[in-house]
Amino acid sequence: MSLPDERLFRPQSIAGHRQLTGVYLLGLARRMRGRLATFDRTIPLAAVVGATCNDIAVVAPDS
Repeated sequence: MSLPDERLFRPQSIAGHRQLTGVYLLGLARRMRGRLATFDRTIPLAAVVGATCNDIAVVAPDS
């Protein structure tokens, strides 16, 4: 799996280097038919082909 692979990712939807890890992990979760649990609310779904809000679970930190 590679970020330049346009069958899995849309590199043009990645705004900067800080989004790379989240986008890669979301793509990996989709490929493995799982969900990504994260604290990061800024992962762009558009950067992963076919990703929807059902593919990501944003965990709220305890206050």
